[in-house]
Amino acid sequence: MTIPVLQGSSKEAELVTGLLKFHSTLSQAVMMWRNNTGAIDIAGSDADVSMFDSIAKELKYTAKCVKSECATVSWLPDYSYDYLGVKGTNVSFGAVAKNGYGNACYLLADGMTFCLDINPNNYCVTVDVNGKKKPNRVGRDIFSFTVGYNGQDVTPEELHCSNNPHVLTTHGTCCIAEGKCDASNLDPTQKGGAAPTSYVLLTKKLPPIYNGK
Repeated sequence: MTIPVLQGSSKEAELVTGLLKFHSTLSQAVMMWRNNTGAIDIAGSDADVSMFDSIAKELKYTAKCVKSECATVSWLPDYSYDYLGVKGTNVSFGAVAKNGYGNACYLLADGMTFCLDINPNNYCVTVDVNGKKKPNRVGRDIFSFTVGYNGQDVTPEELHCSNNPHVLTTHGTCCIAEGKCDASNLDPTQKGGAAPTSYVLLTKKLPPIYNGK
């Protein structure tokens, strides 16, 4: 193997390990929150970001921004890129960036960042396991989870569906609201879209970059 190939393999392993770590830590944090509070419903109104702080505390966050604050913090990139590699210039949430951040974002002690979209019955959590560093792209270092949907603590993939142009993480990907996401599907042109988060959790490797073929 040449040095570039070795470097690529090492970087992929780092990103995969980061996602597995975040998934495990988030799952444990949600479970601890339920046990400590005795609560069943984990979410609230779009205005209630503070409810997630007790969960984020278990993830060891060092900084937080809420709504418009996120457009100016130094620890978020300007843009994220969707599964197809398109820059998210006109998205409301599903990004981990100064554009499309949703309701709030958190910086973790290990350098990871994640942003929230808060719904009445669940949270959509989008993590960049690489932090501000590139590529800032869905399926490479950006992945989605939904917390609290249908009584489930943490479900891989985004709740919202790909026909919503303002949600960056659903451009070409599946959504759990339409049913079970197929972890083997990496083709955004197939019904339901690709399932990159589920794929990585199942295979322990990144999906190949979709090239339009």
